[in-house]
Amino acid sequence: MDYHHLLEATGIVVSGVLFYSLAYGWFAPDDPRRRLFWIATQGLVWGAITVVLMISRIETREGVFIDGRAIPIALIGLFEGWGPALIVGLAAAAYRVYLGGPGAVAGVVVILGVAVAAGLAHRWAGGTERVRVRHAFVLAVGAFFITFGGFGLLGEPGRTLFARVWPSYLLLTVVGLPMLALLMESIVERRLLAQERERFRAVLDDATDAVRIVDADSQRILDCNRADCELSGFARDAMLGASGRIRDAVGRLNRIVRIESTESTGSLPPILDTERSAGPHDDDARR
Repeated sequence: MDYHHLLEATGIVVSGVLFYSLAYGWFAPDDPRRRLFWIATQGLVWGAITVVLMISRIETREGVFIDGRAIPIALIGLFEGWGPALIVGLAAAAYRVYLGGPGAVAGVVVILGVAVAAGLAHRWAGGTERVRVRHAFVLAVGAFFITFGGFGLLGEPGRTLFARVWPSYLLLTVVGLPMLALLMESIVERRLLAQERERFRAVLDDATDAVRIVDADSQRILDCNRADCELSGFARDAMLGASGRIRDAVGRLNRIVRIESTESTGSLPPILDTERSAGPHDDDARR
């Protein structure tokens, strides 16, 4: 196998993975209003990648070439379902028909077969967030046998040719597809973590009580909410990571709450009466 051709094909597919990662931040695929746009964009981009792979063939031995058309079809179908898989499949099938030749029908059958298998694997996984490497591995095995069936449609010449190139197809599908799926899985997980962080931030800032998260060992502020910043008088950027200002901020917060409580009830709540025994640390306590 020509490893320069293999590296070129790998770079083409990885560029699609990079686009998938960036597109998560650009298009907000979770928004139902933009879902169709997301499906169309992914289908067209990965369709172009598939066509480029069909053009940039890999030489396995002198005069014998293969291509990795099944990889992008299976990958995007596994993670995004029927819509993008069928768009990619139709783009690749149209290009194969354009090329013509005796293997055109078999090529179209393989392309559409892989697209259908990818959609079924997506449904089996239960959605984008639940896709795992085992789903990619099963799909890769299925794509390999679909490719074998396509060569079989050509009769004895096709089976003879497949006997010469099957190790290369096995490497591309059964090894390459799960590895790329692992990258895609990490992209989806990172997106889920970002969404969870956004929800946590919204709940924290909407709370009416002051909330501050402090590391027990270093006494550094890890997080705080809007109410804490307003009561303590510090901006959030100044609070995060601060350690020397924590005592001042806590003292100021306690004094504010103590004054408000004293004015309303005439007495100091026991839970905040922590500075009366502080001696020289609290001027109000000495008064």
